[in-house]
Amino acid sequence: MAMLIYGFMMGIIVPLIGIVLHSSISTMVGDVILLPIYMLSSIFDEPFWYLSTLKQSLLFLICGVAFAFFVWHIEVAAKKPRG
Repeated sequence: MAMLIYGFMMGIIVPLIGIVLHSSISTMVGDVILLPIYMLSSIFDEPFWYLSTLKQSLLFLICGVAFAFFVWHIEVAAKKPRG
């Protein structure tokens, strides 16, 4: 359960860091960090930067759920007995 919460928080915090880096330090580094958000924004058929605030927040939520799923999947796969 803790890994799900960790993955969810990571899925919300990482895109925020990407936005800060994109706007202040380096657009290339910010774009690399925001790559999952860019791919998920195709759900709305609009580029990420043109989405409304509500759609962007929904996108952060979806990204958090996706990160939580992947982190949980890695944890479960690591605990599987091999052989």
